[in-house]
Amino acid sequence: MQYIAFDSYKRYTLASIEGAKNGRAFEARIEHWRGSIKELLNRCEPGSPVAVETVGNWYWIVDEIEEAGVVPGLVHSPNAKLMLGIQNIWC
Repeated sequence: MQYIAFDSYKRYTLASIEGAKNGRAFEARIEHWRGSIKELLNRCEPGSPVAVETVGNWYWIVDEIEEAGVVPGLVHSPNAKLMLGIQNIWC
């Protein structure tokens, strides 16, 4: 199994892929064009989880993730930052 995280922007996505056994990380910048995300994920182990932020363009990204045979997991970015202690909740 691999662990995959996406940080998506308007025109590209930054992907980080880490193996569960060896811990080696692979990072890539994926330009947004039809099939680009699926192309990268087709090389990943089927069933691996993919964390995706719920940003404005997440819906088509999730479609490509599912087509590649890996499992999307939506992350609400403000809540994730709170859990990591990045945001100060007392402001």
